[in-house]
Amino acid sequence: MAILAGDAMTTLAFELLAQRINDAGLARSLMRELAEATNDMIAGQVYDTLPDFAPDMADLERLKTIHRHKTGALIRCSCRMGAIAGGGNARQVEALTQYAQAIGLMFQVIDDLLDVTQTTEHLGKAVKKDADKGKLTYPGLLGVDGSRREVARLHDEALDALQRLGEPANPLRDLCRYMAVRTR
Repeated sequence: MAILAGDAMTTLAFELLAQRINDAGLARSLMRELAEATNDMIAGQVYDTLPDFAPDMADLERLKTIHRHKTGALIRCSCRMGAIAGGGNARQVEALTQYAQAIGLMFQVIDDLLDVTQTTEHLGKAVKKDADKGKLTYPGLLGVDGSRREVARLHDEALDALQRLGEPANPLRDLCRYMAVRTR
């Protein structure tokens, strides 16, 4: 039922865009963004569950590929669709794309960190499940301290991308700062 509900919500998103956006060009642009992100998210899930990478691809690059496609694609889509719907120019859309790519990856690094540093009670979900399944994780590849350094690097990268957008981007800066220190 959960899979069917997800399928229904995906198609409903396209239906709502088609019904509610009067500007055909804008509707087409938004649907293209959503379709690309949905395809990337599905590809990321496939990479995660049935990894079929080139044998010479480094583990860290494999992990980044998985995460860029999963949650990262959905965050990127959200930021880009907001910029496009708001009439952002190419420079603004690109700045938000760079921001989204950094926080999307940062979100996943933190998720991996929480899985090894927090308890089931605190998170409200099972912990250490990825390592138990033999999946690639940031702490498994970089260690806890190395993963924290990666969070700091991605945090700075995201904030740097927003410099071009000035004060109106402050809510996104706040979101980035929160995500970098979240404990759940």
